[in-house]
Amino acid sequence: RDIIRPSQPPLLAIEILSPRQALSDLTDKVLDVYFPSGTPVVWIIIPHFRQVNIMVPDEEKTFTSGLITDSHTGIELSLDELFA
Repeated sequence: RDIIRPSQPPLLAIEILSPRQALSDLTDKVLDVYFPSGTPVVWIIIPHFRQVNIMVPDEEKTFTSGLITDSHTGIELSLDELFA
């Protein structure tokens, strides 16, 4: 009687790009799976470049230094702390 699919989408999804993965694989997943299912915000973390992309259906922001601010979730996080 396990619920295989949640009844509500998550408020935030976080994907981490692996060294052998193409960035387009993750952006396609965001556009084809997360947004259509109702997930409003997706973070794509790119460790090799110490970069975070925050995607919402009508906007994308890229952070490479300083403070990551996600106005949709209210999350603020230092990029240095994330990659420490």
